[in-house]
Amino acid sequence: MKPFYWTKIANNAVGKSVWGIQGLDDANVELDYSELETLFYVQSSADKGSLSSSSSSSKAPSVVSLLDMRRSNNISIALSQLKGMTNMMIRDTIIRAESKLSIENLEILGKYLPQPDEIIAIKAYTGDVELLGAAEKYFLVIDTLPRVGAKLSGMMLRTQFTPRAEKIRSNIAIIKNAVTDIINSKSLMKVLEVVLAVGNYLNAGTKIGAAYGFKLDALKKLSDTRATGKRITLLHYIVQIVEKLFPSLLPLSGSLSSLSDAAAVPLQPMPTDLSLLQKEAGDLDKEMNMTDPESQPFRDAMGPFLASAKMDIEILNTEYKEMMDQMVHMLIQFGDDPKKNEEVKPEKIGEDFFKLLHAFVSGFEKAQADNQKDRETAAKLAAKAAKTAQSSATTKSTSTPSSLKGKSGGGGGAGDASGGSGSGGGVLDNLFSSIRSGNFKLKRNESTSDIQIETTTAPVTTTTSNMSASLVASPLLAVTPPNTPNAPHHNKPTSSTSSPSPSSTIGSSSPSSIPTSTTTVSSNTSSSNTNDASSSSVGASDLTQQELDTLATILDSLHLESS
Repeated sequence: MKPFYWTKIANNAVGKSVWGIQGLDDANVELDYSELETLFYVQSSADKGSLSSSSSSSKAPSVVSLLDMRRSNNISIALSQLKGMTNMMIRDTIIRAESKLSIENLEILGKYLPQPDEIIAIKAYTGDVELLGAAEKYFLVIDTLPRVGAKLSGMMLRTQFTPRAEKIRSNIAIIKNAVTDIINSKSLMKVLEVVLAVGNYLNAGTKIGAAYGFKLDALKKLSDTRATGKRITLLHYIVQIVEKLFPSLLPLSGSLSSLSDAAAVPLQPMPTDLSLLQKEAGDLDKEMNMTDPESQPFRDAMGPFLASAKMDIEILNTEYKEMMDQMVHMLIQFGDDPKKNEEVKPEKIGEDFFKLLHAFVSGFEKAQADNQKDRETAAKLAAKAAKTAQSSATTKSTSTPSSLKGKSGGGGGAGDASGGSGSGGGVLDNLFSSIRSGNFKLKRNESTSDIQIETTTAPVTTTTSNMSASLVASPLLAVTPPNTPNAPHHNKPTSSTSSPSPSSTIGSSSPSSIPTSTTTVSSNTSSSNTNDASSSSVGASDLTQQELDTLATILDSLHLESS
């Protein structure tokens, strides 16, 4: 008879089921057994031959399928991938734990293991075994092997153990190296110190001012805080300070070589991966403790691997604990104590920490590249402006009558604000020399939209061409802001080393009595062309409007006084 597959309810559970409570019993149903046998008998080749026409007598006997049709087809397809291996060869390979089967083959065999009800149906079959389908024949052979599922799992563990263990070991080493790099990075500590100083200066007089430290999540806000009316961010300004005061500590990533790798390590799954290795090794250990003689070849083949695997797992557990201790100690130093937040696992806190710090370092170096690009733009504009001014001055000098040149009292002429350089470029030489040294103030004339630059009077010591080359070679540096009261000093708790108050690292300018000269960079075409020892101008005819706008933007970004 063809079987009808179902899952039996255990006898001791029937009483509490609908079958027991409702008193359902197959004896209460009268069946026509002859009709059942006629409809659902297993057709043999002889029966088929008698029912078929004489022309079909040469056809091969039909395959008898006792399993679910879809499952039977899937098993047949899976077995066809093990080319050249019979059912007995597969059985012998498993019992001897040979390495003939790939991890893919082992996974396929592990996926299609015979279920108890399927084995019952196959063993109940009394017909010709040769008529059974490929799946049924495979189940008959493989079922003779004790605990085939446990053996296949053990063989898969042996195949995968080394790469899985090495991945965990590599990630542990990356995190350990990153923790060491972070704690020992003088560059990072100095940058954080600069951020602390700037933050205390900005927060002076508020509840969040006078801080001795901050949590690193504040670093994400540096790029979101923009200078008033200017295009630079607080992060760009922090970078300018570090470039000016501590250039030897750059690049910031130089002392944090393992940080990018640590940010990519999935810390949260790591304890699960380690526990799974340990569990699978434990399951194999149970199989190895079985005493049936038939499995002795399997135990002999897997014994050395299991001993080595257990030792490796023990070492990995020790290394993982050391890594966690070091990481938690670092997190506590940065204000993230996992013990104070038991709802979040330490692995999650550590994973977020490395990602945050890596994003900050990447943003820092991007801001550094932005600053360098601005400096290069400023140098190009300065060189072009100097060249234009020199050409203009030469043209004016050529067109001046000789009688006027004699009255000028020297080689400079009225148009040479440098005091006699004779090159025609003294005004811009002084201007850009002062910009490089920071000896100037910037003011706006709201009525004329002129940009007025006050510079200290100093002798011209370089020609226009030398000045332009110097600008390209030497990056412009940010200038300290105008006089502003410092953040209030406060007493810091005593420690083993002394350090300045949080606001003391921000400099302030002081009034100067040095004589100044004024140069006006004008966007008005009606600007005066008259130059003297104290003032001069470069008009729109010398610089394009785009160059004027760019120069004004660059000067604005240097945090100068505007009025």
